[in-house]
Amino acid sequence: MNRGALTAVLALAASAAVLALALVWLGRTTLRLEAAEAEARRRAALEEKVRLALWRMDSALTAFIGRENARAVEAFDREEKGSAAAAAYGPFTRRRFEISPRALGSPILPVAELAAVTGGAATIPQPPVVLTQNAADTQAMLNQAEFFQRSQNLAGQQSNFIGPGVQVPSAAPAPPIPSSRVETTLQPLWARGELYLVRRIRRGNTERLQGIWIDWPALRGWLLGQVRDLLPDADLLPGDDPAADPGRRIALLPARLSPGRAPALPVPAWTPARLTLAASSGAIALVVMAVATLLFGSLRQSQRRAEFVSAVTHELRTPLTTFRLYTDMLAEGMVAPAEQKDYLGTLRAEADRLGHLVENVLAYSRLERRPEPRLEAVPLADLLGELRDRLSGHASRAGMELAVQLPFPELADERVLVDRAAAERILLNLMDNACKYAAGGADARLEVQALRRGRHLVLRFQDRGPGISRSERRRLFRPFHKSAARAAGSVPGVGLGLPLSRRLARSMGGDLRLAASGPRGGAAFELWLRRAG
Repeated sequence: MNRGALTAVLALAASAAVLALALVWLGRTTLRLEAAEAEARRRAALEEKVRLALWRMDSALTAFIGRENARAVEAFDREEKGSAAAAAYGPFTRRRFEISPRALGSPILPVAELAAVTGGAATIPQPPVVLTQNAADTQAMLNQAEFFQRSQNLAGQQSNFIGPGVQVPSAAPAPPIPSSRVETTLQPLWARGELYLVRRIRRGNTERLQGIWIDWPALRGWLLGQVRDLLPDADLLPGDDPAADPGRRIALLPARLSPGRAPALPVPAWTPARLTLAASSGAIALVVMAVATLLFGSLRQSQRRAEFVSAVTHELRTPLTTFRLYTDMLAEGMVAPAEQKDYLGTLRAEADRLGHLVENVLAYSRLERRPEPRLEAVPLADLLGELRDRLSGHASRAGMELAVQLPFPELADERVLVDRAAAERILLNLMDNACKYAAGGADARLEVQALRRGRHLVLRFQDRGPGISRSERRRLFRPFHKSAARAAGSVPGVGLGLPLSRRLARSMGGDLRLAASGPRGGAAFELWLRRAG
């Protein structure tokens, strides 16, 4: 490879490398942007589901807390057994209680925290109320207090009578039952790891705390069940952290929603970005391959043409040298009259060889312009007769014997579509090669045999020479494959006869193939011709 070809190859390689790097960078950037867009869509879908889940939970809690706020003070601790509301919300209540704000230090309920959440009711003077250690004791204490109040009222009513029909004036009238009212709504509170709903009430001049000890696991499971179809992995976390995302907080409870693992959006295998990237990459790769193919084809063609020019120069120099030497000797009278015939015969042979070379080059040049062949339907017997007459003399001058065989008489009337000049040129080239490589052997026979192969008639040209080596078969039909060095080291020729013959055969709709080769059978070529009709 010369310096110009090497420079062209290096320039193409550098351009392809830069283009490949740019394409890789563009592809990675496109895929990264596509992944970012998919992540944004996934987060947007998650936020939409979180918003809908919070709305469902707040709606459910509004019904539950609203129902509890609507309870009267006197009916706050009454259970509504058998009702739909009790069936829906009853399991969330562990205990209902009413206590004094001054009942500090309770081992069961965090009274100080409950009092603080209702607005400082613990500052009102009130005798301390000590809660018992369990729910049964607390309820018993409240029942005893109610029973004592009712018994006092009943005793005051009965003291006005001492018997039937006798009325005794009472010592003093019964005090009126103090009125009660709700002063605050139920407020949620986390204390000691438990959730409470507490409100402040007033009974006459006394302030009390009414509340519900919530079963948080049950309430949590119920709320999560409302949104299980939206967020299967969601969870409710207790507490109200100010640093937490405000978009996750429940409005009616000090708790926040943890949505869990974000749902994965379906991603098609071929997105528009990936299709565009693949199409552009394929197009650029095809362009690079096409440019590389054209470049290497041009370089290879240039190299073959250079080898052809050197081979042709060598082939022309040899007969011209012979012409000049022999003509000078004949002109100067340096050749005896008895030897002049041999010298003239040599000049004639060299002229024939030179004319054959020139005709091949001109014929190949005409085929490059793709002219239309002049096909005509010719009987096979007539074609073989013409070829025998024109090739026998050439074979005899080379010391060879040509035999034309028609093994099946019925083939004589078969007609083939052929260009007579092209068929003659093909067989003449085959004859020339056989005379070069098979001459001087023990068997100097050359055979042309007609055969039938389907819709084709085949002319098989066989010699008895040394055959064709395996390495030579690969470039046998390649034009311009013989350099000056190979031409100088072998028989005369530039390696253009067989490529030209194959092109001529294919221009007629047939083909030229190497049928057999070897040290015993020599070389055999088959010329395939189309049958007419």
